[in-house]
Amino acid sequence: MSRRAPLIAVVVFVLVAILMVVFLVRPKLSDIGAAEDQLTAAEVEQLALQTELSRLQASAEDAARLRAELARARRAVPPIADLPGLINELQTAADVAGVDFFSIAPSSPVPVEGAQATEVPAQIQVIGGFFPVDEFLFRLETLPRSSKVVSLTVSEGVDGLPQIDVQLDVRFFTTDLQAGPGAPAQIAPEPAAPETSPTPETSPGETPAPEESPTTIPSPEGA
Repeated sequence: MSRRAPLIAVVVFVLVAILMVVFLVRPKLSDIGAAEDQLTAAEVEQLALQTELSRLQASAEDAARLRAELARARRAVPPIADLPGLINELQTAADVAGVDFFSIAPSSPVPVEGAQATEVPAQIQVIGGFFPVDEFLFRLETLPRSSKVVSLTVSEGVDGLPQIDVQLDVRFFTTDLQAGPGAPAQIAPEPAAPETSPTPETSPGETPAPEESPTTIPSPEGA
C-alpha cells in the first residue's frame, strides 16, 4: 500500500469538512444572525409598545377627570343662553334662601370683546332679611352657571329694617354668538280656515227643508 493513501484520505476528509462548513454550517450561521437581528428589533418594538400602552393607560385614567371638567365648563358657559333654565335656577336659590321677594329682568345679549362668547346682562332684585339675602347671594356666587356682578346696591326694604332691598347688575355668559334673549322668536303658523259645509242644492220647484229648532226641555216647577 502506498504511503500517500492515508495522506490523501486526510486531505479528502478535510475537503469534505470544509465543504460541509461552507454549504451547511455557514447558512445556518447567517440564519442565526438574522434571527438575532429580528429578536433585537422585536425587543425594541416591544419597548415602544409598552411605552405607548403606559401612556394610553394614563390617558384613560385621566379621561374621567377631563370629562368632568369639560362638563363643568359647559355648565358654567353653556353653548346656548337657556334663559328659562337660568331663571329657574335663580328662583330655586331665592326659594331655598327664603327671601321675601325676587325678580330678574334679562336684557338682550351682547358680544364679549376679545372672546368667542356672549354675555347676557340681567337686573336682579331681592328683598328680605339680612340672612336670607346673604344666603341668596352665596347661592348666586356658587351657581353652576358662571356670572359676574357688575354693581350692587343695598337700601332699606319696603317694610323697614331689618328688611333690605338689594339690586344687582349681573352678567351671565354663553358661547352662542347668535344668542338672543331666550330662544329665537318663531313665527306662529297662520290658523287654518274653518271648513264650511257645502250648501245643499235644491231642484227647481223644490221647497228646502226647514231647519230643525233645538229641543227645549221645560224646567220642573219650582226649580
